[in-house]
Amino acid sequence: MEGQFDLVLLTDVLEHFTNNPDKSLKRIKRVIANGGALIITTPNVLYFPLILYPLFGKNVFPIISEYYIQPIETKLRQVYDRHNRLFTMRELVEIVSASGLLVIERRFLSCAEPVLKFKGKLVFSHKFFDIKRVFDTDLPKKIIFRLITGFIPSWRSWLIVKAVKLPS
Repeated sequence: MEGQFDLVLLTDVLEHFTNNPDKSLKRIKRVIANGGALIITTPNVLYFPLILYPLFGKNVFPIISEYYIQPIETKLRQVYDRHNRLFTMRELVEIVSASGLLVIERRFLSCAEPVLKFKGKLVFSHKFFDIKRVFDTDLPKKIIFRLITGFIPSWRSWLIVKAVKLPS
């Protein structure tokens, strides 16, 4: 299977890993053809609402009492359902580069921005199709969020990194 794929998409997966992603990224590099690409999207740890949580004494992760009193089966399921690690752009670029791929593009995305063009069609983040967001009528919050993240893109919701495999 070495060098078989021109493109590997890892969209909203990396944050669910329970182990260091180094080995997985090196395996992914191995299956990418020379000149092929890896595109990763993951939530941004510096997403504007998340950075406000600690100011109000809140944590972005589950309430401790609820998590630790769950039966073991529920706890194991939660480990894989939840976000186990969020990244900054610098961290994401570092781990992708450490796998031996060359990062050629990095961007901060809002939830309704297109992730990439594929066969002439735009592909959006899955959050764009979240029914709650589509029918959310809290327009003032949306306007404030758009203004703030327009001036400070690093506070947008997602990170996207595109890397390529150079011939050895």
